[in-house]
Amino acid sequence: MHEIVTLQLGQFSNFVGAHFWNAQVPRLLGSLLRLDLPCRWSSQDAYFMYGEGAPEPEIAHDVLFRSGVTQRGIETYTPRLLVYDLKGALRLRGFGSLKRFNKLFENKPDDAIESTWDHNVQQFAQEQYPRNEYLRKLEEEEQGVQGVPFRYHISPFDQIQVDEHRLDEQVHQWSDYNRIFYHPHSINQLTQYQLDNEFKPFDVYSFGRDAYVDMEKEQETFDENFRFFTEECDAVQGFQLLTTTFDGFGGFARSLIEDIRDEYPKTPIVTFGFSNPSEVTKNPNLPYHTSALLSAGIENASLVYRLKNNSAFMGDLLNNINWRQNTKIGSLSLAFPLPLTPPFHGYNDGSKIIVDGAQSILKDLSTRPNGQSEVLLLLPNSLRFCVEGLFLVFFTVYQKESVFAQSLVLRGVPPSQDSRQKPTRPEFTYELLDKFTSINERFSVRYSVDTAYPLPDSFPRIFSGLDAYGLIDPLLHHPGAPAPQPRYVPVLSRLSTTTQTRHMLQAHINALRRINFKQFPEYGEGVRGVMHDDLEEVKEELIGLTEVYDES
Repeated sequence: MHEIVTLQLGQFSNFVGAHFWNAQVPRLLGSLLRLDLPCRWSSQDAYFMYGEGAPEPEIAHDVLFRSGVTQRGIETYTPRLLVYDLKGALRLRGFGSLKRFNKLFENKPDDAIESTWDHNVQQFAQEQYPRNEYLRKLEEEEQGVQGVPFRYHISPFDQIQVDEHRLDEQVHQWSDYNRIFYHPHSINQLTQYQLDNEFKPFDVYSFGRDAYVDMEKEQETFDENFRFFTEECDAVQGFQLLTTTFDGFGGFARSLIEDIRDEYPKTPIVTFGFSNPSEVTKNPNLPYHTSALLSAGIENASLVYRLKNNSAFMGDLLNNINWRQNTKIGSLSLAFPLPLTPPFHGYNDGSKIIVDGAQSILKDLSTRPNGQSEVLLLLPNSLRFCVEGLFLVFFTVYQKESVFAQSLVLRGVPPSQDSRQKPTRPEFTYELLDKFTSINERFSVRYSVDTAYPLPDSFPRIFSGLDAYGLIDPLLHHPGAPAPQPRYVPVLSRLSTTTQTRHMLQAHINALRRINFKQFPEYGEGVRGVMHDDLEEVKEELIGLTEVYDES
């Protein structure tokens, strides 16, 4: 098995990560934990299906997950993941209700051990982060499945109704909608800074550089936790890193990548960098919403190196997209959901999508409607460590662009319902993919996956007019029609390197030119502070990168 280790750095990255791992929940059912519990899911309801009569899954689950046994003999299946976040004060703590030792890994109290201290003992405990109604209901359902406290056995669609729990109002931290149990080695808390502390904010690149050094001195998380996951792997094929770039985690990420490079000098690293996403969903102020869309794009694009058949290693994917060896900044575009009508309404052969222009269905993930990215000082600095991997920046897909290379992933397209033949993949699946790959056939790769993108009950209710399988249903558009939420949606994603990256780079260059560095003395603080000469060096590097993406 060629495993991948995932790393999540920062509050918003963990919002994205929580959605990413929750999307795997429908796949963690039945005999996943070898408990022989009954599973009432159909073959279309889960990626993880085992036992007699179960179809062969399309996804190689062990690429991202690891199996293990706890000290109590419980078999587990948890993400191969490292999560980094800030500590917080009471209500607004970075990890919220999430504990390092959860129900899978907590030790039973040993009543036989008696204390040798025969005097009074006074205990002090920090107030626990309150669980919202969704988590309380989830916990109740866990205990209701033959007494086994595993939320993997709970239907992520039927058992917990989102309407009842109003997640939009109740989600304050990413743990407020998390369905996954993590290994204790996954949880890494930065103790030097607190979340949303206005007197000592973690908002400067150099703060992150220093925080990483301090954390390693105190906790040695790299030696203990990072190596815990990597050393048990048969062959690590790569690392996928999610990090915010608008705060100190930009610098923290660079330091972490430097340590990874010392251990794995040739192993691919793909870095998803997040600026402040806004105006992407119905409620752009909710990171709970914006992170859901970004997560869907990452989950879909990463299927390339997680498929059981016809997959590619992460290194092969990055080499294809960066075949010129100097286009290390890519973009991720998403059609979520792919606009399709169900077969029983008269099958849509996709002609409308293609006539309208294949580019038009791929939407921007994180920029403002005018196409201008949110430009912050930290992003250019963070670009300096990205030469080792493919750094993905989410920006507008413009009407005119030249594509150097791309990877397309189409999933969840229903089969044809022609009664004269067995269900087949619709013709327009290939026609749509051909529309993209005709741009540059040599450096375009495409993948088609039957399994649609699953929407667990923790996903925001942002869809309307779709049936249970994410297909457009005209009957649901009438006034007074019920508005059920889809269980799955068809998705198209594109991971690419294009000439449009130069617009994003030029925006950062212009921002750097306008900055009066003397007004930001905090950037020079610390052992790894950023000096004016460093800023000028970054600006020159950005100018050089801009020329790389200029087709002329």
